[in-house]
Amino acid sequence: SDPVFKKATALINVRPMRTHAWSGVGSLIKNYIMFAKSPSSYHGDSCADLATLFELPAVKGISRLHILVMLTPLFHGVGPHHFNKEFTWPYKGIIAGFDPVAVDSVGLRIIQARRKEYFGEDKPLNPPAKHILLADTRHHLGTADPEKIELVKMGWQEGILV
Repeated sequence: SDPVFKKATALINVRPMRTHAWSGVGSLIKNYIMFAKSPSSYHGDSCADLATLFELPAVKGISRLHILVMLTPLFHGVGPHHFNKEFTWPYKGIIAGFDPVAVDSVGLRIIQARRKEYFGEDKPLNPPAKHILLADTRHHLGTADPEKIELVKMGWQEGILV
């Protein structure tokens, strides 16, 4: 309902990566929930159908770039508004692309790798961030398969985790 967005012809989708109590991770696919009339209606089944947000009139067809901020991502949390500095780290990264699913998929792999590094074992997100895979396989919004994502790494490589 904001008049600025009603006149928008292009959007740049920017969000920091963090774990999330309902969707596993709060990421680019989830970011457009602010345009929904009833955000809570997207919370069912671990937010499985968040990709449908990209069909909302305010955003449909005008997303030009997706930027996942990975400067100090939150890799573990409990509860809807959890934050604990202990579960962040200075990743110092930015992931950008034209495909929000591919960008989120890469970010999720980094979060999972950091969790394994920190906890010393695989510690799956609870709930799992299945909305990213379903954005590909159910909604055809983009590509989640790491084998099909062209990942260009720039800058330092130390601690990159992917």
